[in-house]
Amino acid sequence: MNNIENIIKTTVDSIHKDFSENPYDYVSYEIEAQVKLYNALKEHITDKMYITNEWFIPPLVNQSTSRIRLGYKLLNYIHDIIIFKPNVHNPTKYDDVEALIEIKIGYGDDKKLLTGPATKDFSILREYNEIGYFIFFIANEFDKTSKNFQDFFIRTFESYKKEYNFKSNHAFVIFRDKIIQ
Repeated sequence: MNNIENIIKTTVDSIHKDFSENPYDYVSYEIEAQVKLYNALKEHITDKMYITNEWFIPPLVNQSTSRIRLGYKLLNYIHDIIIFKPNVHNPTKYDDVEALIEIKIGYGDDKKLLTGPATKDFSILREYNEIGYFIFFIANEFDKTSKNFQDFFIRTFESYKKEYNFKSNHAFVIFRDKIIQ
């Protein structure tokens, strides 16, 4: 496991307790889960990237800034969280990215949790699977959902990991009582 994988896994593990106790703080709106994860990641990612921008008054010249960005558009996609490589200057392409994270939220035991909008992000992650991460916050206790839902969920999630070529430690489904990878 490389350093960024370790940071993301450690961060997911560390926010699991808060999510278990306060699930609504994550799943009432997706932006809330994004901000919670973003803030937790910022505690671990402290190095910088550099921006030069002549449109600012006065212009920015090698301005240091955090390399973790929330809701950042890169080429054709707006990613929930992007972590640029350390010390990169004026990032404009995926070669400048160390990790991109797509986040989804949900609750209940409807099978649409894994067949609806989440699959749109799977295509993006397949395209950038070396740097892509998928984190899904589901405000259920997995062990209290129906056996039918549990079987469907595990089977579907495993098939998606193969179909979309998710790397090991790059996909997390966070329930209140467990994390499934």
